[in-house]
Amino acid sequence: MSTTQVQLARLLGLSRSTVAAALNPNSPVKLRDSTRELVEKEAAKLNYRPNRHAQLMRGAKSGIIGIFHFGGLSQVAAERAWHASQAIQNAGYSILSTDLSWSPGGVKAGCEAMLDAKVEGLLVAGLNDPASVTELKVIRKKGLPMVTLSGNELKGVPHIRGDANLAMQQMTRHLLRLGRRRLLLLMPHSEDIAPGIYLWAFPERLKGFERSLKSASGKLVKTFSASSRAGIQGRVLSCNAAFDLFDPYRVSKEMMQGVLAEKCMPDAVICGDDEWAIGAMAAAREAGLRIPQQIAFTGYDNTSQGKYIDVPLTTVAQPSKAMAGRAVAILLAMIHKENIGRIPHLTQFPCELIIRRSCGS
Repeated sequence: MSTTQVQLARLLGLSRSTVAAALNPNSPVKLRDSTRELVEKEAAKLNYRPNRHAQLMRGAKSGIIGIFHFGGLSQVAAERAWHASQAIQNAGYSILSTDLSWSPGGVKAGCEAMLDAKVEGLLVAGLNDPASVTELKVIRKKGLPMVTLSGNELKGVPHIRGDANLAMQQMTRHLLRLGRRRLLLLMPHSEDIAPGIYLWAFPERLKGFERSLKSASGKLVKTFSASSRAGIQGRVLSCNAAFDLFDPYRVSKEMMQGVLAEKCMPDAVICGDDEWAIGAMAAAREAGLRIPQQIAFTGYDNTSQGKYIDVPLTTVAQPSKAMAGRAVAILLAMIHKENIGRIPHLTQFPCELIIRRSCGS
C-alpha cells in the first residue's frame, strides 16, 4: 500500500494541507523552502505517489497531456513523438501515450482512455487514418485543446508539418543542376495505400516536383524518350499496393524492376521516403546498374539506414525536434488560454537537403 498525504502529515507533524501544498508545484500556498524540501525528501524516501483518482474527484487538473501516435515502425515518426514527449515533460506535465498503428479501430478506446484520465490536451502525431477523424470528434466535442503534428490535418485544429512542397522543389532542382534529364517520382499514392489509410504528403510533393519541372521548361510524360530532342522529362509513378510494416522495401523494388524493363529508363529516381529509395536501389543493383553513374536515387526523411548502405542516400531531413517543440508550445498556449486568436492554423517548417553519393554529387 502506498503512503498517503495524511500519513506523511502525521509522520512529519504537519497539517495535511501543508503537505498537499508542498507536493503541488502549482499550489498558490506559500511555504518556506525548508518545509517544502522536508516534505519532498520524506515523500521520495517513502515512494509517495499521488492518488490521481482522488485528485480528479476533487476537480483538480490532471497534469497529463495525451499523445496519439500513428507512426508504427517509422523512424521519423518515432523521433517526432519522442521530441514531443520530452517537451511535454520539460513543461512539467506527465504523458499518456498510445500508438494507434498497433491497434486497428483502437481510436475509440484511446479517446475514452484520454477522457477517463482527464488529459488537459491532446497531441495527434502522424494522423493517417480517415476513420480516426470521426472518432476524434468525441474529444473535440469536449472542447479539449488539440494540435496535429505532421500527418493529415483536422479542420479547425492547429497543424504543424514540414514543407514537403518546397523540399521537393529543392530536390528536383538539385538533380537538374547535376544534369539529370529523365526524372521519375516514385512514391505511394495518396489514397488507399492500405485499407483506410491515405498519405497527405503525396499531393504536396507532386506539386513541388511539377513546379520545378515547369520552371526548367520540362514536361510530364507517360514514358521516357531517349531522344536528344526530348528535353527535360518528368514522370510520376505511384501505387496503392498493400503496405507491409515488416518489409517496406518490397513494393518499390518490384515497381523499379518494372521501370527498368522498359525501353528507356530514368536517370534519376526521387522516392517518397528512404525505405522506398533503398528498395528501388536494390532493383537497380540487381540489374547491374551503377549508382549514381547510370542512375541516381534520392529519398526522404533522413533515416539512419540511408547513411550506412553501400552508396549513401541523398535525402531530406525534417526538423523533427523544432516541429515537435512548436506543436507542444501551441498546445500549452491553448491549455493556458494564451493568445488563442494568434495561433495559426498551419505552421510549416523548411526541410534540409542531405546530399550524399546516391545522386552523384
